[in-house]
Amino acid sequence: MKLIAEISDKSLGVGLSEQFGQSYKLRKSARAVLFNSAGEVCIQYISKHGHHKPSGGGVEQDERLDDALRREVLEEVGYEIDNLQLLGMIIEYRNRDVGPDEGLIHISYGYIAHVAGGNGETAYEQGEIDDGMDPVWLPLDKAIESMEGENPDRYEGKFMLARDLAFLKEARDVLGK
Repeated sequence: MKLIAEISDKSLGVGLSEQFGQSYKLRKSARAVLFNSAGEVCIQYISKHGHHKPSGGGVEQDERLDDALRREVLEEVGYEIDNLQLLGMIIEYRNRDVGPDEGLIHISYGYIAHVAGGNGETAYEQGEIDDGMDPVWLPLDKAIESMEGENPDRYEGKFMLARDLAFLKEARDVLGK
């Protein structure tokens, strides 16, 4: 599997690189560069924090990556997906994401996917509602351009932006756009 990027506090200019000997919690997630029939991609606008992210989220215990992706896209965008194509993975080393004595290693698996059916009705979790999540459909280059101009106001958002831009750019490269 292709390693698209490794992101750390140091690479984002917010601290040191991964700390050897530090305890890290592991999180896995699946992310979609999701295309509709018009060739637009869906990025979720997080109004509370002023940035976008593609749909996707955490993989639950004993859940397959593609099943987690299907579940997350259905919840966040209201559509079933097909034609999944694995882009690769991104590893994040977050030194202060969990607690003072442990960080987070977050492995995200990125996919290209296409809308296959559904009604576009979202089923956000309460935290997503509180963050003001809202799906936005844009041409891929416009989505990348929009996100390149963003500057998240929180630690987690800086990681999300770097990760998600890497997935969008990888999709652009794979598709030759």
